[in-house]
Amino acid sequence: MTKANNLTGERFGRLVVLSRDTSNTARNVYWICKCECGTIKSVCGVNLRNQHVKSCGCLRREVLKDRQTKPDEDITYSAAHKRINKYRGAASEYRCIDCGEKAEDWSLVHSARAKDLTAIHGGYTLYYSGSQEDYEPRCRACHKKYDDEVSTEND
Repeated sequence: MTKANNLTGERFGRLVVLSRDTSNTARNVYWICKCECGTIKSVCGVNLRNQHVKSCGCLRREVLKDRQTKPDEDITYSAAHKRINKYRGAASEYRCIDCGEKAEDWSLVHSARAKDLTAIHGGYTLYYSGSQEDYEPRCRACHKKYDDEVSTEND
């Protein structure tokens, strides 16, 4: 192996290359790497060089955990809805709290608007919250009626 091809001792993100993985018979060259967290992992050299792999997986887990625990004011409208679907499931799994029909949407409760966040979409102000407790399942008709009530109150 030429010195130019030897990655031993090189650092790639959180990984330090310990040696070539001779047990891997794949077409590409694999390297035994030690992550900063202590995990030993075999990684394809191509993925190391092009920075597709930067850790044993611990970095991704940390980033995902950080995203899930962000303060409510740091999340987007889309992230708020993804969060509620993750923790409570799709609104369609519930009945509308107003009419009892199959729900279609998660609706922000009016009392949550004191701590709401806003986004502008298509010229409309969208209200949302980072807390899944601030939402109730509603069918589209009841959701529209419910939101129209708050619009009327604010006029």
